Amino acid sequence: MNGQDKGLVIYKNKPLIEHLIDGFSPQVSSCIISANRNIPRYQQYGYPVYSDEIEGFSGPLAGIATALKHCDTDWLACVPCDAFSIPNNLVQQLHSQALSSKSSLCIVDDGNRWQPLYAVIHRQLLNSLEDFLSTGNKRVMQWVKLQHPAVANFSKDKELFKNINSLDDLERNI
Repeated sequence: MNGQDKGLVIYKNKPLIEHLIDGFSPQVSSCIISANRNIPRYQQYGYPVYSDEIEGFSGPLAGIATALKHCDTDWLACVPCDAFSIPNNLVQQLHSQALSSKSSLCIVDDGNRWQPLYAVIHRQLLNSLEDFLSTGNKRVMQWVKLQHPAVANFSKDKELFKNINSLDDLERNI
């Protein structure tokens, strides 16, 4: 993204974060925004904004660990900032699958691959996540696999799990 803050990249006339809030906030009791720059800009959306508590760039898992610390419920639902479209039953489906599987973590399978950043995570996994990060590991899928996650099938909705990782992706999705 040429150094741009992904959440603030404009897609269909508004920042990606606004698309995400529109689709995600109706599904949860409260929202937390994880951001490491442009904090005042994110605060304008009216939700608590937290930065990674781990020094350096430790990737999405550092943001998830911080969010788990500040989450006021037993479960944290998370989605990546470049998710411009999500199913309107995402959180309910993930949570139901986690409970029925007796798992502390549930992620999406979009029919092509696992999407580990679309997840519900029980707060009891915070220690595991912090231990993992303390060793210098930051690979999302590596940590996820260690948790033996439940997997919710969203293959019929796989088009909703496209994300924007580059300016070319942005152009293709406009």
